[in-house]
Amino acid sequence: YYESEKIQDYISDIIEAGGKTNKIGHLNKLYPNLNSVEISLRFNNDYCCIDDPIIKHKTNRIFNKLFIGKKQLEDYNYHPESSTVKQNPKLKEQRKVTFNDKTKYIYMHLKITSNWSIYAEITDNTLFLGQITKHLDTKKH
Repeated sequence: YYESEKIQDYISDIIEAGGKTNKIGHLNKLYPNLNSVEISLRFNNDYCCIDDPIIKHKTNRIFNKLFIGKKQLEDYNYHPESSTVKQNPKLKEQRKVTFNDKTKYIYMHLKITSNWSIYAEITDNTLFLGQITKHLDTKKH
């Protein structure tokens, strides 16, 4: 079912469901304890506003592989921010996203390209999709 769907339509359905949803496709094959996906409004806006067709295509392929249960986040260039970012208030603030009126800092990110990342993490049996963004500020940049 999910392999035959266009993933961008599936993601749109998830986003339109708003906030937290149990529409997780086959993610539970990869993460057996996962039972929901929570999407920030920021993620929705970022995804809808990607105007670079290459970034949009790569993002769709990543989510396609995730939701059909073929690849985990960890199969990509997925890693945490440095302790410097976490301890610097200005840099930390850029990783803050809101989920249903709850603030959460998302430090794990998956690099789409050297300049684009998806900020997402799994905690409390939920995949949190925080933002899709060009390179955020770091100590180096």
